[in-house]
Amino acid sequence: MTTLMLVDGQRGESRANAIIRRLRMEFARLGLSDSEAARRAGLSQDRMSRRMTGKTPFDVNDLDVICESLNISFGYVMTGARPIPGNDGPDGDGGVVRPKGFEPLTFWSGVSTMSEVRFSRHLPILTLPVRAA
Repeated sequence: MTTLMLVDGQRGESRANAIIRRLRMEFARLGLSDSEAARRAGLSQDRMSRRMTGKTPFDVNDLDVICESLNISFGYVMTGARPIPGNDGPDGDGGVVRPKGFEPLTFWSGVSTMSEVRFSRHLPILTLPVRAA
């Protein structure tokens, strides 16, 4: 199954700035200030401030703690890629598009053994066995 992904990013933006921008977007979505996010993550306000202004780069451990404590996707913060919501099919079962009963018949549905199939140059041809009446 293919998953459609949405990737955010801006031309010429450094990875560090992209991470800061994504964190700011996630904090805004959660209605948190930088200082409240720092408090919930167990980081000092000064430490968070230096990283959010770009004066000190984030390390992976800090990002992991922030994402884990705020339930933010670490993968999204690092890469900008996230699945597009709602693409799991109409029934929520992972992508079934047609309701039951509307599946097309397949070529192989009536074939019991490969001896009944011979291949031409382009397409398989089904040869049904002759049955005595």
